[in-house]
Amino acid sequence: MLSTDAQVWATVIAYVGLVIGCAGIIVPVIPGSILNLFVLIGWGVAVNSTMGWSGAAGGILLTIIGIAASWVLTGNRLKKLEVPNRVIAIAALSAVVGMFALPGPGLLIGFVVGLFIAEWVRHSTAREALATTKGTLVAVGIGLGIELLCAGAAFIALTMGVFLHFTTV
Repeated sequence: MLSTDAQVWATVIAYVGLVIGCAGIIVPVIPGSILNLFVLIGWGVAVNSTMGWSGAAGGILLTIIGIAASWVLTGNRLKKLEVPNRVIAIAALSAVVGMFALPGPGLLIGFVVGLFIAEWVRHSTAREALATTKGTLVAVGIGLGIELLCAGAAFIALTMGVFLHFTTV
């Protein structure tokens, strides 16, 4: 078991890691939820107490629920819109190009522009492309929102674990 000072530092690092993970959910340059899973597991190992693991386990469960809900809900909405995976892949590649061409907002702008152009080519009319682009953005937004909400709940679970761990040590 680590010393109390080392556990405090592990806790600080865990919170910083979770904040970076949440940012990775919003701006998907880093796999945010996967990072959060590793952070929560690492913190549980670092403090290695029943109370600490209960908080970490709650956070891990909430993160997994967020990932699964995001995939399922986004995937179902995209299937209803009949948006093929290649369109999403083109939008993702455009987002990467946008990120380098215009650091900051370029990621979002690149995704939207790439999505619209791919849909325009697929549908041959701007009106249909705009409609499916809007629907796709809503689907992706809902998925990210749910994943971020679950990441926030995992943050709270970690905080409860931190409180319980340090008050019982």
